[in-house]
Amino acid sequence: MFWKHRLAVLSTSEEELPSFIAALISQPSRNPEFVHGILPILPTEQVYIFHGSPDATLTQDHGFGAVISCELCPTASLADRFKARYLNLTCRTGKLGSRDLRIELHKLAPFLTSLNELGLVKLMISCDTGLDLAAGVALAVLCLCASENGTISFHDKPPSIDKDLIRRRLGSIVVSQPEANPSRTTIQAVKDFLMSAKYIQADAKIGEVKQFPAQATVTSIGNAR
Repeated sequence: MFWKHRLAVLSTSEEELPSFIAALISQPSRNPEFVHGILPILPTEQVYIFHGSPDATLTQDHGFGAVISCELCPTASLADRFKARYLNLTCRTGKLGSRDLRIELHKLAPFLTSLNELGLVKLMISCDTGLDLAAGVALAVLCLCASENGTISFHDKPPSIDKDLIRRRLGSIVVSQPEANPSRTTIQAVKDFLMSAKYIQADAKIGEVKQFPAQATVTSIGNAR
């Protein structure tokens, strides 16, 4: 279990480590919901990760209002159904996908802006495994839009994002879904994106963000330790 979740464990503060490990141990070895490919990210009631390439029928059956996919090509049925509420982050699989994610994440803030304008009930985030890229994007969404109690808001001021916030949100994802195991490369890509929030003025609101610089140079904050 340690090796599977070593990045999240090493990212957790010393004070939070005992409760974090206890929560991991208490989880079943396999979440039965994962058989269906859809996993809720608690404590939110709006963010879910999905294993595979979702289709319009599945998202409709489960009441999703928006979808973010991490695939090489957009899914036509999702684009037709969700229109502005569908975002495809063009990513390959494996380590190459994590590198692609670093470039694609600048699309996320404008998309969240559109969700603020259109309204949102449930958000599905998908990738080929549902465990790596999707979990990484979920981490970014939680850091940008989730309160400590799991309430999601796309119109409040962006939080002050630092390493401690990223650690807490990553811990929340892993405790919620132990299967989720984003790679070091994915976590670093998300960290660099989130720390680029310095480009947002302190008094800006998520709903006013136009976009992040696609090729902005950011300072790495180091490995999650």
